[in-house]
Amino acid sequence: MAAPPLTFTLPDLLAKFPWKRNLSEYYPECKAESSAWTESFHPFDEEGLRGFNLCDFNLLASLAYSPREREIIRFGCDLMNIFYVFDEYTDIADGDGADKIRDIIMDAFRNPHKPRPEGELLVGEMARDFWIRVSGYVSHDAHCLTHFIRDFDTYTAAVVREADDRAKRVYRTFKDYLSIRRDSSGCLPSFALFVSLTIPARRALA
Repeated sequence: MAAPPLTFTLPDLLAKFPWKRNLSEYYPECKAESSAWTESFHPFDEEGLRGFNLCDFNLLASLAYSPREREIIRFGCDLMNIFYVFDEYTDIADGDGADKIRDIIMDAFRNPHKPRPEGELLVGEMARDFWIRVSGYVSHDAHCLTHFIRDFDTYTAAVVREADDRAKRVYRTFKDYLSIRRDSSGCLPSFALFVSLTIPARRALA
């Protein structure tokens, strides 16, 4: 007698979620603006653009940052779209290729007023434009800027490790994978954008 097929049941994690869903009132306009902003850099071919439009990362930002003001909602939408573009590009790269993309985007964050080189991958200009606007929203020495760049650097380093693992066919244990995924998920820079304006500098930079 054949053994029964192995099945897995995925729980409905939101079935008894104690808090109601709260969507920012700025979602429609910020979604339109951020999607247009992202597409203005022409990051994808026709097929890739179709895939981008099937997703709605602006909705994620508008839910996650819903209590905040319009500017933060827009920044959040742009950040989610930057994550997507960066991930799509590094997903098809090996470790060295992903590291080169990482160098571009981190240089743009650290030197936003430096013009990007002719012919450079567009993620540099996306990051530069985004960071100039974010930096202009707070004082130039605000600790949240350092906090965000530190966390984004951690995120991109983890993404490079994942790309290197894929290229070398490294299969990590669940525990080892989670140690990387905590950083490659992009949660830390996402939190920094939302909360670091109100975190004391000594804690934000700890």
